[in-house]
Amino acid sequence: QNHQPKTNKIQIGELNDTSVSDSYCRRLAVKFLFEWDDARRHGDAMVKDAMKLFLKKEMAAGLRMDVAKKTEEFIYELLKCLYEIDTTVTKHLPSDDVKDISASRHELTVLRVAMFEILKRPNNPRAKVMMEAAECVMKKNQGRHDPFRASLLKIVQSMDVCVSHGVSVSGGSFVQPQAILST
Repeated sequence: QNHQPKTNKIQIGELNDTSVSDSYCRRLAVKFLFEWDDARRHGDAMVKDAMKLFLKKEMAAGLRMDVAKKTEEFIYELLKCLYEIDTTVTKHLPSDDVKDISASRHELTVLRVAMFEILKRPNNPRAKVMMEAAECVMKKNQGRHDPFRASLLKIVQSMDVCVSHGVSVSGGSFVQPQAILST
């Protein structure tokens, strides 16, 4: 009887579903960013070296090459937008809520990944991104995710109001209403 160890690694065939591979890239991005010290304080070469080492370990544990490549691209895109993401969060969330989320590195990391997808990947269903972010926080916080989920909802609702009034959502360029409102 051949028993293979249960793994949370992506299975063959799951990559045909874009949302599954996006979800997996999202989880790996959270893991990398949580392990990696604040990437904005380090040079690009250090980030690339850390990324290569991280993905090498994941591939040794069974991560496929094509998923590793997609994850690497996902994380690099996200890192380029960190300032815009943080600016958007502070623009749309009361300062007490920002302090609460910033106190938890894990919640801050999950929020940054979710906001990246909401801002920069409008084809990914926003509701799914938000749900997965809340689930990720809930697993880490032993079932408690209500404050995080409420903060994420406040940000998105505030962004919706800005869009409906034609006001810039982030510190960057204006995001088209249909892009940010898609679910």
